Amino acid sequence: MSPIQLGTWAQLWILGLTAHSGGGLTLRTAEGVFRAQILPNAAWRIVGQRSGVSWEDQRSQFHVGQTPYGPGYSVQGTLSTGLFLAYLGPDVRWIQWTGLPGQVLRNASYSSQGLRLEGGWARWSFGIVPQGMSHLGWQGLQSQARWRFAPGKWEGQLQVYRAQITASGHPTWSSSRLRFAHRGRYLEFSEIHSKRGLVLQTMGRLPWRNHCLSFSIAPAPWPSWGGYQFRGRSGLTAQAQWSGEPMFRRWSMGIPFASNQGWLGVGQSWAGSHVEIRWKALQATYRPGQISLRMHHHWSWKPRTPPVENTLPQEAPTMHILTQGEIDHPVLPVYVIDSEGRNHALHLVRGSHQWKTHLAPGTYHWPALILRPEPGWIVEVMASTFTLEAGQTCHLPVLVRKDERPIYWLPISAVGATGESPNR
Repeated sequence: MSPIQLGTWAQLWILGLTAHSGGGLTLRTAEGVFRAQILPNAAWRIVGQRSGVSWEDQRSQFHVGQTPYGPGYSVQGTLSTGLFLAYLGPDVRWIQWTGLPGQVLRNASYSSQGLRLEGGWARWSFGIVPQGMSHLGWQGLQSQARWRFAPGKWEGQLQVYRAQITASGHPTWSSSRLRFAHRGRYLEFSEIHSKRGLVLQTMGRLPWRNHCLSFSIAPAPWPSWGGYQFRGRSGLTAQAQWSGEPMFRRWSMGIPFASNQGWLGVGQSWAGSHVEIRWKALQATYRPGQISLRMHHHWSWKPRTPPVENTLPQEAPTMHILTQGEIDHPVLPVYVIDSEGRNHALHLVRGSHQWKTHLAPGTYHWPALILRPEPGWIVEVMASTFTLEAGQTCHLPVLVRKDERPIYWLPISAVGATGESPNR
């Protein structure tokens, strides 16, 4: 049996001359997770949470008081037809259904704004609202396009490889944006034009090893700023941002100590300075006008069960194959190799998503990263090995494309040298 874990925490807030306290607990079992917390109303603006209880398991979630979507009530469940979700808040109420992968209708939601539908077919996606079509999109292998529509405004976006261009209007064309992104780095140029003039802005983010430099350059009254961030392997962190506007100036630093059992953080922003200290199960924070102290503890124990002779079989793992590229292809037979060198067949059928459950738990590897299962077709995999665990789903993206080999033309002189007529 899985161990039972119980975690509790208590916190004290000193706001001005008044003190407020709160606490909570988390109980984890094999069936699910139960949480409960009691927080004072005065702490709402600090932690952004309210009192509430919740229950979560593999197929459902229930929240009362504090939900992932705000204060209120929420219910979430997994059905055979898809995912069901409902939320009831003080001012917002909506219900949503999300379909399974491969369905034409992928999402349907209803709220005070009416019914909203989202779906897709092959490479196309669309959205429908009471006012009409909300968006229309197309996605290729290394390019995609998307158009968004709303009353009085529109937006069009085109991405080719690592370049993305966006244009929008209200309702006439009013702004454009050109963005280049690659592995966390990006450089973006944007412009906004109107009768009052033209505004140009340049933004960027340039990470390098443990360092990262970000910036924004724009004319007044738009703020310009520059930022630097450092993350060391030992846990040391530092970041700073400078701007001509005081609201955008800030810095902070985090220093671990006592073999990473403790942590000290200091910083300064427009709201004032702050200091935070963590030591094992204790945490203390100071900000202008408020002090908070937090303590937590965890218990874990495993129930004793008598040994049984016949053990229940493990639930078979699920292999989710996500096909990219050419999804309308014939059945492509491929195989994988287990840790003992045995071959196991896989048949890739047409479509974007497919699930396989015939393989036993273990580690498998592909014979090569580029496979040619049938003449004229190529299958590319991202990693040479993958692991299947009992009761878990392993997501494997593959790329299917046609084998378009280059054609080489021989000059007439070369053909004549063979002694044959070029017309034969």
